[in-house]
Amino acid sequence: MKSRQCGPENICSHTAMRQTPLKVTAVDDAPKGFAQTFSKQVEVFGLKVYATATTRDVKVLHAANVLAQYIDNDADGILGTPELVTA
Repeated sequence: MKSRQCGPENICSHTAMRQTPLKVTAVDDAPKGFAQTFSKQVEVFGLKVYATATTRDVKVLHAANVLAQYIDNDADGILGTPELVTA
């Protein structure tokens, strides 16, 4: 079984994934006007999950973890379906 690491509010992420731990950051390179609505982002294997300022970080991290599990479902750090990221 893969080890899990739980943080605040019992949100867990797979530590076996060979990528930087997921972290909510400010939107940095969005198209013009985009940041007026979305002010937070989490990057997962090069894909970004965006959220509004009123969305709690724990919810954004949950969405990012779901995405990570979808595109790397065996948590080996290798994309199961690389076409999902390059499409």
